[in-house]
Amino acid sequence: MESARRLPLTTSIALLAGACAVAMPAYASEKVYEFRSHRLFEDFLSSTSISSDGKWLLRRSADGQQTLIDLTSRTPATQRLRAGLDSFERASFCGSDLLRLATVAGKRTWLSSSTDTTLLPVDIPPANTPLCSADGQRLAHYLPTAKEVWLGDLQQQARVSLDSVIKRATFSHDGRVLYVLGRQDDGLSTLYSIEADTRQVTPLIRNLDASPFAGNTLAVSPQDDAVIVPLAGTQRPHDGERQKPVSDRWLRLYRFDLKTQALTPVHDRSSEGEATGHDDGEPAVVGNDLYWVSTQVTKSVAVAPASGGRARELVVGREAYLPTWAPDSKRIAVVIAQNRLVDIPINHDVGIVDFDASAKMARAQRSAPPKPFIVGNHEDFPPNWSPDGRWIAWHSHRAPGDLPYSGARGATDDVWLRRADDLSAPEIRVTHDGWEIGFVYWAPDGRSIVYTTWDRKGKPGVGQVRITDIDPQTGAGSNDRVLPLPDSILNPLAAEWSPTGDELAVEDISSPTEHTLWVVSRNGERARKVVSFASDTFGGIAWHPEGKGLAYAALERGQMQIFTVPVSGGTPKRVTDGRGNYLNPRLSPDGRWIAFSHMDTVLTLHRKQLTNRASGKR
Repeated sequence: MESARRLPLTTSIALLAGACAVAMPAYASEKVYEFRSHRLFEDFLSSTSISSDGKWLLRRSADGQQTLIDLTSRTPATQRLRAGLDSFERASFCGSDLLRLATVAGKRTWLSSSTDTTLLPVDIPPANTPLCSADGQRLAHYLPTAKEVWLGDLQQQARVSLDSVIKRATFSHDGRVLYVLGRQDDGLSTLYSIEADTRQVTPLIRNLDASPFAGNTLAVSPQDDAVIVPLAGTQRPHDGERQKPVSDRWLRLYRFDLKTQALTPVHDRSSEGEATGHDDGEPAVVGNDLYWVSTQVTKSVAVAPASGGRARELVVGREAYLPTWAPDSKRIAVVIAQNRLVDIPINHDVGIVDFDASAKMARAQRSAPPKPFIVGNHEDFPPNWSPDGRWIAWHSHRAPGDLPYSGARGATDDVWLRRADDLSAPEIRVTHDGWEIGFVYWAPDGRSIVYTTWDRKGKPGVGQVRITDIDPQTGAGSNDRVLPLPDSILNPLAAEWSPTGDELAVEDISSPTEHTLWVVSRNGERARKVVSFASDTFGGIAWHPEGKGLAYAALERGQMQIFTVPVSGGTPKRVTDGRGNYLNPRLSPDGRWIAFSHMDTVLTLHRKQLTNRASGKR
């Protein structure tokens, strides 16, 4: 069985003023469709597109999973999406139809629908993102890491070079112009127009504060006189501002007038009673209607008795998640960050809060801001304490200075160490070739760490378990090596030492919808299965301090919940019981408590009618 991929959890302009010929009035929008996610980040980072007839919605998550929604019945249309293809990978709208990527005769091939029953190959590289004009006659495709786009029709396309990495594109309604949003080297963006017949490239406006990630996030007004693009604002951001965990840098829809070059907000959130603290993106125009997606993520850290019982919120209203315990069981480190599409994940820092197990937590304590614990440029993820409490180890994308976006030149992807209680102590880089490293855990003797990572020489999305020796006096790392695992373990997502150090627990991605817990010998030669469960996200695992059980997160009735299971196997016990999604369990060192992330992600498709301001017609 092919293992599922996991993608990482994984950008100024002068303020322009002018009159708009076509603008959004204060008419209230309607909610067309709502999607609630149980996953850690894969759906928050999804992209959404609407068919040219407005009847279908296509969502693609960060890990590549796609869903086609019939907007008339508001139900999934899996059969239409896959078109009977056993090797189906993904699809993209081409007019009101779909292009589909599948393996045919052993070759990954994009296919177009010539009839209801016939699929014909289209000469598009499998890794590229295709898009079509509204009538399906024009075709463009690009690689979201390159500075070129291919433009033409379904039979033939020609290369067009730009000076920015292409992230989004859309055709004008008449198909004569392709509009492209490209990421500049400094992390800001440029909006281009490309004439479909002549391939002439015109930079329309530079230094836009847009999201640096790929997606379907451009739209064109019905009269083809403006481009609608999501931006965090109209002022050039400082790279350090991007990295603040909490900021007002949320995406809003702006209208760029092609004649006057005026850039104005599409609508006023406050006039429609909309709350702040969410992104508006993925715009599309169908007829005279504007569609867009609002993305709202709420997260907190909760604690419950390890034996089961009512959970209580420990950190609320502070955008905290991914908890880990200090050795004294009296402090919890949490990752602090808003899920802002324009900045994530470089805005991740780590704070620490006190935990009082003897008294009911007062509201003032729960709402108090975590104290800074790991603060530096680029992202930081949960730390793990050494057994003696002297060191912390964590995964970070540290860089020499502030960078404009995740993955910018100079960023690392490795494990770092620091003296635990000295915030000013030097940070020590102990690995040097990581690629989407996961959580990091110490061996009980304090002389090595274990973590998961992709192999830079291997297949993207497939993990391996690595062990690195640590000098307990200096914190220096050495002898980084891959732990060999039995063939029954397909794609390790997380690995953690047992309390005795003679075994490891491994969470394996057995299939796109199922994970399996294994207990593996220290040398990796022997493995025994503990339990398989429904999951398609980073749920996390944790040993009970006595070594007799494991905690994990599994999907049950559409929500992620925390379970425990004996290491020897047996019937799992559900620990949590509440609304929302609970992930990333961590047991306190004294074995009495379990902390976890409490997360909810809601993506709402809105529709709003456009109007001609001069005539007042809708």
